[in-house]
Amino acid sequence: IQLGKNYLLQGKAFPNIIFMDSRMEGGALGIDAGGLRRHLISALFKGIIANEELFTDEGNQKLPVLAENADANKQNAIKTIGRLFGLWFTSSLLTGAHFNPTLFDAIHWLLNAENREKDHLNERFFAILQKQNYEKFSKEAIELIPDYIAEKNTVYPIRLIFEQMQAISTLPQISASELRKNIEGLSVADAGTLLANIEWSPNADTEQLHKMQDYLTNWARKQEGKTPQKLENFVMFTTGSTSVGSTKIRLGLYPSRDKSAAACCSYLFL
Repeated sequence: IQLGKNYLLQGKAFPNIIFMDSRMEGGALGIDAGGLRRHLISALFKGIIANEELFTDEGNQKLPVLAENADANKQNAIKTIGRLFGLWFTSSLLTGAHFNPTLFDAIHWLLNAENREKDHLNERFFAILQKQNYEKFSKEAIELIPDYIAEKNTVYPIRLIFEQMQAISTLPQISASELRKNIEGLSVADAGTLLANIEWSPNADTEQLHKMQDYLTNWARKQEGKTPQKLENFVMFTTGSTSVGSTKIRLGLYPSRDKSAAACCSYLFL
């Protein structure tokens, strides 16, 4: 919550992450290529949506629920979710957390300014919806408002999320399903999804590369029926998120510099 309040909601840059080694002076061993940041954001999302007072579980997918009189910490938590949603549009940040499609349907509806301006909805839209005083809308306006926008205790958190997304950047007009895929990424519960989202770098002997591809394919298909959690663990290890997005996982085959018998093999790298 403090990370959201002190950094994201203040418009500050997201904290940089560097590798440290306590045995070395200065300690910096390298820079974060994005995996650690994605891991941190994934952990932040999961920590917030695990709060049952902020999110309800509908079919193992989360939907925000928050009363308008909720305390500042709870409001900041929802705002942080919205700010992180908005950050996706300026960087490749995946959450690995899966939300109810209703959330993205509602945000997508709100992204269209024409929807909010019909019958002057932009002036009193949220206040009326929150109190469910639909008689204050014209019949035509009521027909324009999707049912999921007006769900009890969902209007307010969706409003907070949407407003924080708007604070980040001008949001593109994309479909609700695209919005959801871009923010959540794709679940890798099956081997096919994982394998379809791997891109191989042709930087090794063709025969060796084919052997590694065959090995990974067989391994993934075996885990799908036996221990599917390992597929998610593999994605987390290589990307810092439990899901894959628009950017594929890039793998290559690199020979070890260590010529000892124990290390005389090839390594698979992101």
